[in-house]
Amino acid sequence: QQQQQQQQMFLSRLQSGLETITKYEDELARACALSVVPVEELEKRVKEGKEPKCQGLSFKDAFIVELLKWFKHEYFSWCDKPNCSRETCSFSVQEEVGRKTTVRTNPANMQCVDTVAPSEEERVFGTSRVELYACSGCGCQTRFPRYNDAVKLLETRTGRCGEFANAFSLICRALDYETRYILDWTDHVWTEIWSPSQNRWIHCDSCEAAFDEPRLYSEGWGKSLSFVVAFSIDGVADVSKRYQKMDDAMVGRRRAIVQDDEFVSKAIARCTEVLQTRIDVARREIVRKRNEDEREELKVLDMGEEEKKNLPGRTTGSLEWRRARGELGDNK
Repeated sequence: QQQQQQQQMFLSRLQSGLETITKYEDELARACALSVVPVEELEKRVKEGKEPKCQGLSFKDAFIVELLKWFKHEYFSWCDKPNCSRETCSFSVQEEVGRKTTVRTNPANMQCVDTVAPSEEERVFGTSRVELYACSGCGCQTRFPRYNDAVKLLETRTGRCGEFANAFSLICRALDYETRYILDWTDHVWTEIWSPSQNRWIHCDSCEAAFDEPRLYSEGWGKSLSFVVAFSIDGVADVSKRYQKMDDAMVGRRRAIVQDDEFVSKAIARCTEVLQTRIDVARREIVRKRNEDEREELKVLDMGEEEKKNLPGRTTGSLEWRRARGELGDNK
């Protein structure tokens, strides 16, 4: 009975990832995403070459570095707590953050008092829960729907890691990057993009504006990962070994979630089979070869002793929230 429940929960999470990634193929959604990106300005920044992280990268990869910086610092806003919704409330102030004007991300006057069901309108945008906050200044209650619709998020431009990754992944697809939505079973999400010049998938975290730092979570934040699964329109893959060495402790954490390793492999393979019914034989062969190369890449990475970088703890979210999640790393 317990094993069946574990397997069903695992399948539900796979289904959630599939639903998310397929929405990025909608032409209208892509057009909406493309309309918000200052492509010419970002291309100009790449050509100016002022960003050290872009050194040695192809133009296409360097563009993603600039896109990550723009998305985090100029477009999207982190929200620990929403600002009071009453316009006349004296606590409803705005602040200048970088090149954008935003509400405060952690207003002291707002306290979460409940989690409630979404309204019918909120459900339209994929909301499964709404956080309800009370203002200690005026007594007004403010709803914070956790939207799961990337197009809606282009309008609200705020949220936490789920909202960041969802909106950013759609933008990457709109810019014609092959994109993966990455689901971490320990409660984080991010993006990978395919780099033709490097012939591999590249880690991109829009919350942290991080590019190609896959061990950020395990070595920087101090997370103990279990399953990290990648969803693209061409298939699903277990990429856990890219993000943490598969030692006995990690194997134990995975089996605490699903005991049967074969079940996991078959479930992921079935998802890929379903997705690949939509692509032609030539594309299927390209994906097959890539998958083989990636499995070898992750095998070598997991067997080797990679030189550890001095990676930072998490920077987004309030100090209290990051400490409660155990994601400060050495920055405690």
